[in-house]
Parts: sequence; structure tokens; C-alpha cells
Amino acid sequence: MSRILGFSFLACCGLFSISAYAATPCDFKGLSVGDKVSPQEIMRHYGIENFTIEDEQSKRTPQTDAEFKALTDRANEVNIINAQEEREWAKGPVCGSDYCRIPSGVEVGNEPYPIPVQLFIGFDRHDIVTEIDITFDHDSWDDIILILNNKYGDSWKKETSELPTYDFQNKSSGSVTQIVLTHRNPGRNPKTGDACEIFANAYDTWFVHSMEPNYRANVVIKLISRNF
Repeated sequence: MSRILGFSFLACCGLFSISAYAATPCDFKGLSVGDKVSPQEIMRHYGIENFTIEDEQSKRTPQTDAEFKALTDRANEVNIINAQEEREWAKGPVCGSDYCRIPSGVEVGNEPYPIPVQLFIGFDRHDIVTEIDITFDHDSWDDIILILNNKYGDSWKKETSELPTYDFQNKSSGSVTQIVLTHRNPGRNPKTGDACEIFANAYDTWFVHSMEPNYRANVVIKLISRNF
């Protein structure tokens, strides 16, 4: 509040594109919204061996006065949003009561230039995955779009607008051209029958991140609720 989606993206273009157009998937590297998995299974699925389980209090509050002072001092420099993000990334891979966050260690695409991504996986109290958020360097946007088209099919509703931006660290403002792609075909989890929506943002937020990559894009795969 980065980049060749490697799950099925790595399949051969010809064979895979047939299945992609026939039934739009809802997964990232084989983990799909609608799947029932524990936090430990999520981390193991993405090859993360060491991670922290954090409770709600430690998630929100620095543990010592020194940590709190460091956070507030940094917030004065780069804003509390960036300072909190830096604190979260410093923890490394972590899971809470309804999410797992993987700031590094996952890549998509082929050698010799795989693209590193950051992951946020949300789940409900029944351990059902409700959202997969894949964030990557904005510079890889064009590469990711090629992969998205291969996996999901080139059928997007495209919206563009001017997005005002602000750099808290340098105290400067600017603007970028925001592109929002929403896939026209709802995806489907073949194991559970759950539907999903898929969208991509050329810029993930209106502010410049204090940590590299400073400008980021994201792809979101979100469960369409059946609880109506």
C-alpha cells in the first residue's frame, strides 16, 4: 500500500498457449487462489526454507525503544510507509495469521536473465488462498506482459491515466503514465472450481519506494468470492 511469471509461463509457447486460451488459470508457479494450504506449505512450495512466523503485535510494533526510535527517525526521512516497508523487508520471508510475504528468493523467466519478484500471498482463516500479489521492477513491465499473454491469452481491458507521484526522500513530485490491465476472461482453479480475476498495474503505488526497485509494477490474482 518482478517479472516472467515462471509457473506455467515456462511451458513451451505453442503447447501452452492452447491450454491458456482454453481455460485461463489462477496460479503462480503452481499455487492457485482457491487452494487450501498452510503457511508452511506455501513457503515450501516456493523453495523458502527459513522464514519467521509473526503474530499481530510483532507485525505492527517494534520490539524495543531503540527499534521504535529508528523507525520514527527513518519515517521523518522517507515517510512512515517507506520506513515500515524497509522494516518488513529486513525481516526476510515471514508469515502471519492471514498472509505470507517473500521479499526475495523467487524468480521468473528463463536464464540467463531471470526476473526477481516479491510475493504477497493472502489466505483466510481456513487456509484458502485468496490473493497472490507478484511485484517486480517496473523496467521489466514489457517482458512480463509478453509472459502474461502467453499464460492467459492477450485479452485485456486496458486503461491509461496520468498518475501523480511523490518522492518522499527527495521531496519532489512528478507523474507517470499508469497502465491498468484487467483480463476479460475470469480464471478458473481446475481443482476447486473457484474463479479468479487477474489484473496488472504498470505502477504499484503513487509514491516512489525508498528501496530498490524504486518504481514497481505488479500482477494480482484474486479469488472471486462465492459468499454472497
